[in-house]
Amino acid sequence: MKDEKQESQVFPNKLQIQIVANGPALIQGPVVIIDQLGNKEEKESMFALCRCGGSHKKPYCDGTHNFNDFKD
Repeated sequence: MKDEKQESQVFPNKLQIQIVANGPALIQGPVVIIDQLGNKEEKESMFALCRCGGSHKKPYCDGTHNFNDFKD
């Protein structure tokens, strides 16, 4: 049986990914994003990756999921 306190504990030195229902994937680093051309971008703070495919700022979310009726 898992301890509820342990389950809700935040691990500050670990990569965390949270999938938002009908929305983006929230990522909290540190993490390195490598694009299709091999360019690297280091991220330390939270950011959102598009899951709906409609963002004009791919791979990042721009909120388009709110307007294109994206559903999980």
